[in-house]
Amino acid sequence: MGTEGAAPWSVLRKDDEQRSLLNSLEATSSERIIDPCIYRVPPILRKMNEEAYTPSLVSIGPFHRGNETLKPTQHLKFSYANKFLMRTRQQNSVDDYARAVRDWEDEIRRRYYESIPMGRDEFVEMILMDGCFIIELFVSVFLEITSKSNGGTYLLTKRWPVGFDIMRDLILLENQIPFFVLEGLFNLAFPNGLNDKISFHELAFENLSPSFKPTIYSPNSKMCKKFSYSYFVDHHLTLPNGDRLQVEHLCDMLRAFYVPSNPPTIVRGSNHKVKCSCTANQLHEAGLKFEVHQDRGIFELECSEGVFKMPLIRINVMTEIMLRNLVAFEQCHHNFEKYYVTNHMFLLYNLIKTGKDVEILVEKGIMENFLGDNNDVATMIIKLSQQVVFAGINTNYGNLYVKLDEFYNNPYHKYKANFVREYWSTPWKRVSLFGGILLLSLTLIQTICSIISLFKK
Repeated sequence: MGTEGAAPWSVLRKDDEQRSLLNSLEATSSERIIDPCIYRVPPILRKMNEEAYTPSLVSIGPFHRGNETLKPTQHLKFSYANKFLMRTRQQNSVDDYARAVRDWEDEIRRRYYESIPMGRDEFVEMILMDGCFIIELFVSVFLEITSKSNGGTYLLTKRWPVGFDIMRDLILLENQIPFFVLEGLFNLAFPNGLNDKISFHELAFENLSPSFKPTIYSPNSKMCKKFSYSYFVDHHLTLPNGDRLQVEHLCDMLRAFYVPSNPPTIVRGSNHKVKCSCTANQLHEAGLKFEVHQDRGIFELECSEGVFKMPLIRINVMTEIMLRNLVAFEQCHHNFEKYYVTNHMFLLYNLIKTGKDVEILVEKGIMENFLGDNNDVATMIIKLSQQVVFAGINTNYGNLYVKLDEFYNNPYHKYKANFVREYWSTPWKRVSLFGGILLLSLTLIQTICSIISLFKK
C-alpha cells in the first residue's frame, strides 16, 4: 500500500527532473549554439603565440576581465565611458543605456560561444562600460582628426605607443563585444548619426582604417587611396544580392577589409590542387618573373607567359597579430567555404620557406619587410600555418598553383633561366658572350679557309 502510494510521487519527481533537464538543455542550447560569434582561441592555436591573442592594455568583454596585468589601465575605460555619458547627457541618462543593455542581455550572451558565469548586474555593467569606452574613443578620435585640432590629448592620435596597443587590443578575437551593442548604444546617443550624418559603421571604419589599411595595402597605391568608406561598403559589405553583410564585431570588420563581397569560390581540397610544390626562390631560379600589382586586392593574382603578378604584401609588427586572430575567427566561426584569410596565409606559406624567398619578393617589390630580418619573416609565416585546419582551397589559388608547378617542372624554363643567369645577366657577361661567339666564328672561318686552300692545292 505504501509502495503504491509512493509511486505517483516518484513518477512526478522524475517528470520534474526530466523537465528541469530539458529546460536546462534548451537554455544551454540557446546560449551556446544560436548565433555565437565570439570565441576563445582554441588552445592548439593559442599555444603557438599566446601574446598575439592576449590584450596588453585594455580588456573588452568577459574573457580577460579580471586580468591582473590589465587592472592598472582600467581608469582609461572609466575616463572615456564618463566622457561619453557627459557628451550625451542631454539625450540619455546612464539608466537609459543600462536599460537598453538589459533588454539585449540574452542576445548578447548568445553571441559568446561559452556560457558567461556572471550575474546580470555585473554583466550589464561590463558591457555598458566597454561599449561606452569604445564609442567615446572612436568619436573623440574622429572629431579631433576632422577638426584638425593640434591640442588634443586623445590616445590614438597623440600618444602613439598607447594608441597602437589599444587598437591592437580592439581587434583581438577574445577581446570583443557584439557589434550590434556598439551600434545600438551609438544610435541611442546619436539618432541621426554623429554630426547628423556619420553612422557607427562609418565611424568604426574611419578608426580602424589608419591602423590596419596600410598593413594590407601600400599607402602610396591607388588601391589604398580609393579604399574609402563608400568603396568599403560597395565592394566589401554589399553582397551580390544587394543585402548588407552583417558585421559581428570589430575583429570581423577587420576581416572585411581583406575579403571582398564577391570573393573567389572555395572548394574542398580533395577536389583541387591545394599547394604549390615550389617556393618563390625556386620559381625565380626557374626563370619566372615577379611583378607587383599595387592596385589589386589580395585574391587577385595572375600567372601567364612566365610572369607572376601579385598584390603588394606588407609585413610589420601587426601582421602576425592580425592574421592569427582573423584565421582563428575563421576556424571557429566559418565553414571551409569561407576560409578566405586562411587561404591567403597558406599562399604565403607555399611561397616562403626561407629568408631567400623573402629576399626575392622584397627585391621584386612584391613585399615590404618592416621587421628587418628576412629570416624572421620566413619563420613567422611558417609558424602561422602550424596547427591550422586547411580544408578548402580558393579556386583562384588552386588554378595558380597548377600554373606555377607546370612552369617550374618544364625543363625548357630551367635551361633558359640557367643560360640567362650564366651568360646574359650583366652587360659584361653579354660582352663576353658576344666576344666568344665572334672568336668562335673567326676560328670557324679560318678553319674553312684552310680546308678550302688545302683542296685547291
